[in-house]
Amino acid sequence: MKTGFAALILTAGLLGCQTSSVPPAPPVATSIIPAPASVTGGQGHFTVTAGTGLVCAQASADCDWVAGYFAGLVKSARGLQLSTGGSPRGAILLRQSDGMAPEAYRLDVTPDGVTITASSRAGLLYGAVSLWQLMTERESVVASIDLASVHITDSPRFAMRGLMLDSARHFQSAAFVKSFIDAMS
Repeated sequence: MKTGFAALILTAGLLGCQTSSVPPAPPVATSIIPAPASVTGGQGHFTVTAGTGLVCAQASADCDWVAGYFAGLVKSARGLQLSTGGSPRGAILLRQSDGMAPEAYRLDVTPDGVTITASSRAGLLYGAVSLWQLMTERESVVASIDLASVHITDSPRFAMRGLMLDSARHFQSAAFVKSFIDAMS
Protein backbone atom coordinates (compact mmCIF):
# COMPACT_ATOMS: atom_id res chain seq x y z
CA MET A 1 0.00 0.00 0.00
CA LYS A 2 2.78 2.43 0.94
CA THR A 3 4.75 1.51 -2.21
CA GLY A 4 1.75 2.24 -4.46
CA PHE A 5 1.15 5.58 -2.72
CA ALA A 6 4.82 6.57 -3.11
CA ALA A 7 4.74 5.65 -6.81
CA LEU A 8 1.60 7.76 -7.25
CA ILE A 9 3.23 10.78 -5.58
CA LEU A 10 6.41 10.35 -7.66
CA THR A 11 4.42 10.01 -10.88
CA ALA A 12 2.30 13.08 -10.10
CA GLY A 13 5.48 15.06 -9.42
CA LEU A 14 7.08 13.97 -12.68
CA LEU A 15 4.01 14.87 -14.72
CA GLY A 16 4.28 18.45 -13.53
CA CYS A 17 7.95 18.78 -14.58
CA GLN A 18 8.98 20.12 -17.94
CA THR A 19 12.25 18.60 -19.05
CA SER A 20 12.03 19.28 -22.77
CA SER A 21 14.21 21.96 -24.33
CA VAL A 22 12.23 21.95 -27.57
CA PRO A 23 10.69 25.38 -28.20
CA PRO A 24 6.92 25.43 -28.59
CA ALA A 25 5.55 25.28 -32.12
CA PRO A 26 4.07 28.44 -33.62
CA PRO A 27 0.37 28.77 -32.73
CA VAL A 28 -0.71 28.39 -36.35
CA ALA A 29 0.74 24.86 -36.60
CA THR A 30 -1.34 23.54 -33.72
CA SER A 31 -4.57 23.73 -35.67
CA ILE A 32 -3.41 21.65 -38.66
CA ILE A 33 -3.66 17.87 -38.45
CA PRO A 34 -1.34 16.21 -39.34
CA ALA A 35 1.28 18.78 -38.39
CA PRO A 36 3.04 20.23 -41.46
CA ALA A 37 6.73 19.59 -42.13
CA SER A 38 7.61 23.32 -42.02
CA VAL A 39 5.76 26.35 -40.64
CA THR A 40 7.21 29.86 -40.72
CA GLY A 41 5.27 32.80 -39.35
CA GLY A 42 5.17 36.15 -41.13
CA GLN A 43 4.12 39.74 -40.52
CA GLY A 44 0.53 40.89 -40.85
CA HIS A 45 -2.64 39.06 -41.72
CA PHE A 46 -5.10 38.47 -44.54
CA THR A 47 -8.85 38.87 -44.07
CA VAL A 48 -11.17 36.43 -45.84
CA THR A 49 -14.71 37.68 -46.50
CA ALA A 50 -17.59 36.60 -48.71
CA GLY A 51 -16.09 38.88 -51.39
CA THR A 52 -12.75 37.05 -51.39
CA GLY A 53 -12.16 35.37 -54.71
CA LEU A 54 -11.21 31.73 -55.16
CA VAL A 55 -9.10 31.61 -58.33
CA CYS A 56 -7.42 28.80 -60.29
CA ALA A 57 -4.21 30.12 -61.88
CA GLN A 58 -4.51 27.60 -64.74
CA ALA A 59 -7.76 26.27 -66.11
CA SER A 60 -7.99 22.59 -65.18
CA ALA A 61 -10.68 20.20 -64.02
CA ASP A 62 -8.56 19.18 -61.02
CA CYS A 63 -8.18 22.76 -59.80
CA ASP A 64 -11.88 23.50 -60.37
CA TRP A 65 -12.85 20.42 -58.34
CA VAL A 66 -10.56 21.39 -55.43
CA ALA A 67 -11.87 24.98 -55.51
CA GLY A 68 -15.48 23.76 -55.38
CA TYR A 69 -14.73 21.33 -52.56
CA PHE A 70 -12.90 24.01 -50.55
CA ALA A 71 -15.71 26.54 -51.09
CA GLY A 72 -18.23 23.97 -49.81
CA LEU A 73 -16.14 23.30 -46.68
CA VAL A 74 -15.87 27.02 -45.89
CA LYS A 75 -19.60 27.56 -46.53
CA SER A 76 -20.64 24.70 -44.24
CA ALA A 77 -18.21 25.53 -41.41
CA ARG A 78 -18.09 29.34 -41.40
CA GLY A 79 -21.05 30.46 -43.53
CA LEU A 80 -18.87 32.33 -46.04
CA GLN A 81 -19.74 31.85 -49.70
CA LEU A 82 -16.47 32.49 -51.54
CA SER A 83 -16.79 33.85 -55.06
CA THR A 84 -15.01 31.91 -57.81
CA GLY A 85 -12.96 33.61 -60.48
CA GLY A 86 -11.78 37.18 -60.63
CA SER A 87 -8.37 38.71 -60.07
CA PRO A 88 -5.67 36.74 -58.23
CA ARG A 89 -4.77 39.85 -56.17
CA GLY A 90 -6.49 39.76 -52.79
CA ALA A 91 -7.79 36.25 -53.47
CA ILE A 92 -7.17 32.62 -52.60
CA LEU A 93 -5.11 31.40 -55.55
CA LEU A 94 -4.77 27.70 -56.42
CA ARG A 95 -1.72 27.11 -58.60
CA GLN A 96 -0.37 23.93 -60.15
CA SER A 97 3.40 23.89 -60.60
CA ASP A 98 5.79 21.14 -61.68
CA GLY A 99 8.82 20.21 -59.62
CA MET A 100 7.11 19.26 -56.36
CA ALA A 101 6.47 15.77 -54.99
CA PRO A 102 3.09 14.39 -56.13
CA GLU A 103 1.21 15.10 -52.87
CA ALA A 104 3.32 18.01 -51.58
CA TYR A 105 1.98 21.56 -51.25
CA ARG A 106 3.10 25.05 -50.33
CA LEU A 107 0.66 27.39 -48.55
CA ASP A 108 1.48 31.09 -48.34
CA VAL A 109 -0.71 33.55 -46.44
CA THR A 110 0.38 37.17 -46.88
CA PRO A 111 -1.45 40.48 -46.39
CA ASP A 112 -1.97 40.46 -50.20
CA GLY A 113 -3.70 37.07 -50.42
CA VAL A 114 -3.37 33.31 -50.07
CA THR A 115 -1.56 31.02 -52.53
CA ILE A 116 -1.67 27.23 -52.53
CA THR A 117 0.90 25.67 -54.86
CA ALA A 118 1.09 21.96 -55.72
CA SER A 119 1.92 19.75 -58.67
CA SER A 120 -1.16 17.50 -58.42
CA ARG A 121 -4.82 17.45 -57.49
CA ALA A 122 -3.95 15.63 -54.23
CA GLY A 123 -1.43 18.31 -53.26
CA LEU A 124 -3.92 21.09 -53.98
CA LEU A 125 -6.52 19.26 -51.91
CA TYR A 126 -4.16 18.81 -48.93
CA GLY A 127 -3.17 22.48 -49.12
CA ALA A 128 -6.83 23.56 -49.30
CA VAL A 129 -7.76 21.36 -46.33
CA SER A 130 -4.86 22.83 -44.33
CA LEU A 131 -6.11 26.35 -45.16
CA TRP A 132 -9.64 25.31 -44.15
CA GLN A 133 -8.29 24.06 -40.81
CA LEU A 134 -6.65 27.45 -40.25
CA MET A 135 -9.96 29.13 -41.05
CA THR A 136 -12.01 26.92 -38.73
CA GLU A 137 -10.11 27.05 -35.46
CA ARG A 138 -13.47 28.12 -34.06
CA GLU A 139 -16.59 26.89 -35.80
CA SER A 140 -19.23 29.57 -36.07
CA VAL A 141 -20.85 31.63 -38.77
CA VAL A 142 -18.85 34.83 -39.31
CA ALA A 143 -18.62 37.75 -41.72
CA SER A 144 -14.83 37.64 -41.95
CA ILE A 145 -11.83 35.52 -40.88
CA ASP A 146 -8.39 36.95 -40.10
CA LEU A 147 -5.55 34.61 -41.08
CA ALA A 148 -2.07 35.27 -39.70
CA SER A 149 0.68 35.47 -42.33
CA VAL A 150 2.41 32.12 -42.62
CA HIS A 151 4.47 30.00 -45.01
CA ILE A 152 3.75 26.25 -44.81
CA THR A 153 5.40 23.48 -46.80
CA ASP A 154 4.33 19.90 -46.39
CA SER A 155 4.37 16.51 -48.01
CA PRO A 156 3.24 13.12 -46.73
CA ARG A 157 5.79 11.37 -44.54
CA PHE A 158 4.43 7.93 -45.45
CA ALA A 159 3.40 6.48 -48.81
CA MET A 160 0.29 4.86 -47.33
CA ARG A 161 -2.05 6.43 -44.83
CA GLY A 162 -5.19 5.14 -43.25
CA LEU A 163 -7.71 5.44 -40.49
CA MET A 164 -9.88 2.63 -39.21
CA LEU A 165 -13.64 2.75 -39.02
CA ASP A 166 -14.99 -0.31 -37.20
CA SER A 167 -18.67 -0.37 -38.09
CA ALA A 168 -18.88 -4.14 -37.60
CA ARG A 169 -18.68 -3.79 -33.81
CA HIS A 170 -20.01 -0.25 -33.39
CA PHE A 171 -22.89 1.11 -35.45
CA GLN A 172 -22.42 4.56 -36.98
CA SER A 173 -25.02 6.58 -38.81
CA ALA A 174 -24.58 7.49 -42.47
CA ALA A 175 -24.08 11.15 -41.47
CA PHE A 176 -21.25 10.16 -39.12
CA VAL A 177 -19.55 8.02 -41.76
CA LYS A 178 -19.72 10.90 -44.28
CA SER A 179 -18.22 13.36 -41.77
CA PHE A 180 -15.57 10.77 -40.84
CA ILE A 181 -14.54 10.45 -44.49
CA ASP A 182 -14.31 14.27 -44.75
CA ALA A 183 -12.15 14.32 -41.62
CA MET A 184 -9.86 11.64 -43.08
CA SER A 185 -9.09 13.83 -46.08
